[in-house]
Amino acid sequence: MQKAVLLCFVFGMDICLAARTCSGETAGKVVVAADGSGDFSCITGAIASVKNATQSSPVDIIIRPGVYTETIRTRNWVNLAGEDRDKCVVTYDSGAKSNIHLYHTIAATSNTRIKNLTLVGKTVKYVIHSDGGREFLLEIENCTLRREYPSEESRQYKAAFGIGLHAGQHIGMSNCLVEADLPVYLHNWNDQAAPCSMTIEKCVLKGKEHALFISLLGSKQRDFCVVHDSVLAGAKAGIIYTNMCIVKLNYVGENEMLLLGSGNTMDAISGTKMEDDSGRRLSGPELCRRPPPAAAPADKSLTQPSETNLAAGGVFRFGAHEGYLLVPPGYNAERKYPLIVHFHGRGGSHVKSNLMSEGFALFREKALLRGYIFVTPNYGSSCWMNAAAEKLSLECIEYVEKNISIDLNRVYILGCSMGGAAALTFAGRHPEMFAAVCDIFGISDFERFYREGHYRGSIAEAFGGTPAEKPEVYRERSGISYIDQLKAIPFLVIHGDKDTTVPLWNSQILVDKLQAAGATPKFIIVPGIGHDNSIIKGLEDKVLDYFDLNVKNTGR
Repeated sequence: MQKAVLLCFVFGMDICLAARTCSGETAGKVVVAADGSGDFSCITGAIASVKNATQSSPVDIIIRPGVYTETIRTRNWVNLAGEDRDKCVVTYDSGAKSNIHLYHTIAATSNTRIKNLTLVGKTVKYVIHSDGGREFLLEIENCTLRREYPSEESRQYKAAFGIGLHAGQHIGMSNCLVEADLPVYLHNWNDQAAPCSMTIEKCVLKGKEHALFISLLGSKQRDFCVVHDSVLAGAKAGIIYTNMCIVKLNYVGENEMLLLGSGNTMDAISGTKMEDDSGRRLSGPELCRRPPPAAAPADKSLTQPSETNLAAGGVFRFGAHEGYLLVPPGYNAERKYPLIVHFHGRGGSHVKSNLMSEGFALFREKALLRGYIFVTPNYGSSCWMNAAAEKLSLECIEYVEKNISIDLNRVYILGCSMGGAAALTFAGRHPEMFAAVCDIFGISDFERFYREGHYRGSIAEAFGGTPAEKPEVYRERSGISYIDQLKAIPFLVIHGDKDTTVPLWNSQILVDKLQAAGATPKFIIVPGIGHDNSIIKGLEDKVLDYFDLNVKNTGR
């Protein structure tokens, strides 16, 4: 067979030399062999070579025994099939010191079947990550997934299989062994317009903490998680089921993701009950095709945006935009209430936010008991407080201040991550509005943050170009550009010393510059914590006490 040499690239790194036919065409089957005896010696090169895979004519990548050190992104109708599960090993160690969330052994967001492979991930977010916005069916058959943790890794991400279900996505896993601190982490997404499912059949999930963690983020649809004839063993629990969003947006029912199963051996289930389906034993996709249950009357304060009854809390509309309010029980319009303006992190929204996460549950409860009102503008999931987001946020705050009883001398601003950056920029550009700022692991210098390789695509899109193309925008949107304005505002900064997503230097240089300008910011470095909402746990009273102590005569 006539062959030529092809160099494969993944994330800009050459990973292997692959031999392939000169015609460059593949049809039906491509063989990968680490020893060079196949069409390719790396899996990534084989996937890239496929030109003609369709639903009616899929292509199989046949993987011969060997160890393949690479990171893989799947493609529609291109399947991966090992010849021997134990001898066909795909392993990847990113070696990353930061941005570990960018790396996976396999990123699988397509109509693909993966079978007969051992998949290993070190210093990665997940061994398999499946979290994409389009419809697809992903099937994992007869595979071993193993998440390993080098001693220097912070273990910010512990799962082997991480799944984010969007509209119309279905994941099936059968005859698999999954070993990790947390074998499977599964969540849905808010506002999804079609049901999703996860089906686990004849698998063994062995977790050092939990076996399966299910997190709800506010789906509009009934989703399903089905477990049959499997072993779910976790030192803490077999299954954890938790509502991270708190608010059920538009699905009306007992739970927005129904957990069903039969024939299982498992440790305790926390947060819900598993419905016995031994009489029918349907898969997730089959359940999604059933008619939904009859809906009970909806709680309109949460499901219907309101322009008038802000005191009821929930989603509200101002003009063409939306925000979210949390209002203390027993709200009285004759009284003036302190306001916390909360900016959500990247990928979030006014309803799917840091504030509404499990990590902030006690903080929310304590703040509401102290009489605080929260407003979260829906300023964009990846806007980085650009000019449009600033305008929208200002309109949102002004609308709330006009239509609900707010003490304008006690308006505070709080944000995490992208929301922390937003809080810095917004407070710097509108310092007269705020009595104090709480920045939790926020970005302070976008030019440096971009230069180090963090979120380059979304930042450049939000700012209209790269730092070289738009240097004035990067300066204008960076909190450290407003030290003269921020030094007059009481400042509380919180950051974990294990944060690799937004490194600690972001907070350190902000605090250093504020101190050099004569300010006295309060800086809390939390040991052992990475980029995680749990950072607030144990600090709830410290943050609220700081806000309580600071009142500003705004003159507004």
